[in-house]
Amino acid sequence: MIYLFTGRSGVFEPLLAAYTYLGKRVKEEDEPLFARAEYDREGFPVFVGFDREGNRVYTMGVRNYKLLEIICAELDEVAGRNEKTMKVIPVEVKGEKLTVFFTWLGQSLHLTKPFYFLAKRWVISRKKLIEEGGRNIAR
Repeated sequence: MIYLFTGRSGVFEPLLAAYTYLGKRVKEEDEPLFARAEYDREGFPVFVGFDREGNRVYTMGVRNYKLLEIICAELDEVAGRNEKTMKVIPVEVKGEKLTVFFTWLGQSLHLTKPFYFLAKRWVISRKKLIEEGGRNIAR
């Protein structure tokens, strides 16, 4: 099984939720994926790690991330698979639109470093809320 945590950005809220699911404590200054613009390309999955059962865990940023769950379920059905091969977990957290705005602004102005830093600080200020969502998934 593949677990795919999705949101509008793959390196902010979904990444923290995925790390919480994996039982990892995130130290943002030591984390190579967190808030990194080069990994935040829309539609490209980012490998995060393996869970206790050996399942692969990814994050991915897409515009319509809520639709991805439906699309993957339909693909499994069309392929005639009896069991799911991928579980898509949409990560929706209050305040994520501000994260999206900061990242969009940074990419639009080609100033990713300062704006991703602002987005990172914003996400860290809501870390407990995001981690709670990740713990709920792990249950």
